[in-house]
Amino acid sequence: MGPGKFPFNEALLQKYLTGEPCTQEELDVIKQYFTTDVYAPVIRQVMEAEWSHLDTVQAGRTPQDENYDRFITTKLQPFLARRRKVVKMVIQSMKYAAAAAVLVLCVTIFYPFKNEKRQVAAANQWNEKFAARGQRLKLTMPDSTVVYLAPESRIWYPAAEQYMSGQRTVRLEGEAYFDVVHDTAHPFTVQTGTIRTVDVGTAFNIRAYPDERAIAVTVAEGEVQVVKMDPGRLAVSKTLIESEGIVFDKDLQQWNDVVVNTNEIGNWRKGEFEFASEPLENVVAILGRHYDMQFAWKDESLKRKKITIQFYSDSRATALDLLELTAAVRLEKKGDTIWISKKSKK
Repeated sequence: MGPGKFPFNEALLQKYLTGEPCTQEELDVIKQYFTTDVYAPVIRQVMEAEWSHLDTVQAGRTPQDENYDRFITTKLQPFLARRRKVVKMVIQSMKYAAAAAVLVLCVTIFYPFKNEKRQVAAANQWNEKFAARGQRLKLTMPDSTVVYLAPESRIWYPAAEQYMSGQRTVRLEGEAYFDVVHDTAHPFTVQTGTIRTVDVGTAFNIRAYPDERAIAVTVAEGEVQVVKMDPGRLAVSKTLIESEGIVFDKDLQQWNDVVVNTNEIGNWRKGEFEFASEPLENVVAILGRHYDMQFAWKDESLKRKKITIQFYSDSRATALDLLELTAAVRLEKKGDTIWISKKSKK
């Protein structure tokens, strides 16, 4: 039994909130729910239970925020739309004071609930930044850690309050260079799929584009720990120091150690690129991202051609001239696409 004149019928309330047709008798009962103070705690409890059962969705937003938005859209908006009918009916059949009580009670029930959930969502808010094709971004975290985001890359990081409380964890898709402020008690962590890179205070670069086969981590200074997380298995970790790096093959699930020139790590931030015996396909993929150019192949065999080349200019025209000369290929621009073909023999 409910606490008021009518037994509390949760199924009826659900029916009303989801917009299903109700009989006049059912509307009379619902009107009683919203015009009697003693029902307020029960209705609030139903709302809390309904909200807590919603699924979490969409990486980059907090589950609390996403669920609350869905809750408002699917539950409260139908209620608010139908409530006008109830209020109109009440005004016609009751004194104005009673009608006002309906509105006050609805605010009493739903506004604190809404405000409470918004506060939870705000406390767990994640920020998201995206660098478009041909764009590079420089971000400064609340602790003055600097992140350089490469083109077609996305990063998620906690709100300032969370971050400064010690949650120095970010998620990355794409490529970024990190210059991390030292904090032994609160390591800085970058999550890229199943690879987690943990750092105390150093400078390093991570390349982890979803459409590429490998994830690469290189250390410019200091030390990082790279951890491979597998559900149901023990984590595998590697410690890297200055001038060391690893390349993780996502298809083969294998590590490959590499030695790098620290002066070259993260040079893409300045528009500088160096390739040593690199397949032409990889070279043009990187140039395409950084210079916002679309490439296509007239001869697929050229993709495997290996070249050694250096780019030290942000000029597209200069980069294309150098690529055409060094790779001994023909570049032909048609519309927004640059076609790559073999250079004809004279």
